[in-house]
Amino acid sequence: LKSALKVQEGETIYDLAWLPSMTSADPASCCFFSTSRDNPVHVWDAFTGQCRGSYCAYTDAEELTAGYCIAFDDHAGSQQLYVGFNNCVRVFDLSRPGREHRIVPTFKRANRETTGQRGIISCIAFNPDKSGLYACGSYSRNVGLYAAPKGNLLYNLQGQRGGITQVLWSRDGNYLFSGGRKDREILCWDVRNTGDVLLSLPRIVSTNQRLQVCTRSVPHACSCRAHVDTPFVRRPEIAAWCVCVHANKGSVCVPDC
Repeated sequence: LKSALKVQEGETIYDLAWLPSMTSADPASCCFFSTSRDNPVHVWDAFTGQCRGSYCAYTDAEELTAGYCIAFDDHAGSQQLYVGFNNCVRVFDLSRPGREHRIVPTFKRANRETTGQRGIISCIAFNPDKSGLYACGSYSRNVGLYAAPKGNLLYNLQGQRGGITQVLWSRDGNYLFSGGRKDREILCWDVRNTGDVLLSLPRIVSTNQRLQVCTRSVPHACSCRAHVDTPFVRRPEIAAWCVCVHANKGSVCVPDC
């Protein structure tokens, strides 16, 4: 493959994402965001490769701190940028690059008691139903479900063996998939009944790399609704499952398809 554009970040890239409203018919919307070690979140022009702006976060000692993941929320009408940090998520207004933002704590300590989701927020995904529900994965091996805009913790899901590297919603917004580093399982949760793991899909993950999973609709006689892919490490192969959603039974199965 030949790249159409190349931009240079200053350090190791943690995450990148396209602007969700991006369309080639509107050049102003053709941009993508990246976050890297010891750098702010940068906005890059998809045509020229020029940096359009930065979203900066600082510690209490006024030292620049880098985010670990990027996500977008537009359920309230105005697009906002969510960036994962250690024990918190910082929320920026997309229309105002700079350092102005609000902090949504994911972990709190008060009177020798701790509550919430501990650790670095390594991935964030918003429910496609536009309800404001979003999931945060942590390197501390748990997944938190939150309600925007206040960021109230609704559930803290446990069960992943490795630090979470990706959270992904099904297209109907009822199911959440999570995967971790050096973890040989992709876990599926039903957010309408979040007490137990609904489904476990095996895969090969032997490193700390972020191995990505994607879902797509598959027309099939058995009414498959999702197709989950993940690359095998050191193998030119793709693992794929047909995940069937039985609406009338409220269950999910993996048929031989």
